[in-house]
Amino acid sequence: MVSEALSSWRDSRSTNLDALVGAHQAVTRGLPGRPSLTTELNHALIARLASELQGFSRDLHDQASDGFLTSLTVPDPGIRQILRARLEDGRKLDSGNANAGNLGNDFLRIGLRLWPNIHAAHPVRGVRWHDWVEWLNLARNGIAHNDPVKLGQASAAHPLTLATFRTARGVLNQFASGMDAVVETYLRGKTGVQPW
Repeated sequence: MVSEALSSWRDSRSTNLDALVGAHQAVTRGLPGRPSLTTELNHALIARLASELQGFSRDLHDQASDGFLTSLTVPDPGIRQILRARLEDGRKLDSGNANAGNLGNDFLRIGLRLWPNIHAAHPVRGVRWHDWVEWLNLARNGIAHNDPVKLGQASAAHPLTLATFRTARGVLNQFASGMDAVVETYLRGKTGVQPW
């Protein structure tokens, strides 16, 4: 099984991204070589991809918190409610980007060392996922804050194009599935029950 967060990533969040890709294709009519027309659309695609990753990650953290604080692990519902609030209080995904550090810090709240577990489960792909998560947030910050230095750093690694967006999206699809599985395995090990 997969979490509701991953189902949403594959369904409604994917639909949001597809709508922007459709707008991009409507402007370019599918033809390459129109950078003056597509720069802002490319930026919108990359920023939206970062936004959807953050939403997915926050949703997964919410579900992981619920899976961690079950009636088996914490029988008293009042205490569960207090602990659930503490897991969300000051959560980086509510105020910052879904960069590798913020993801790691937030999932550590339930005791999960996210990136070491991802790297253990996916030694080669985990490094690639980490790199793309970091790149995406660098590009997003460059776009959102109109920061030419960050835009230059992001562009030097990968041009801010539709092709790069497609590559990043493919990598992040794998990452979302991998992260979902790592969180599910961790929760099942800690609670003894299937979390979703």
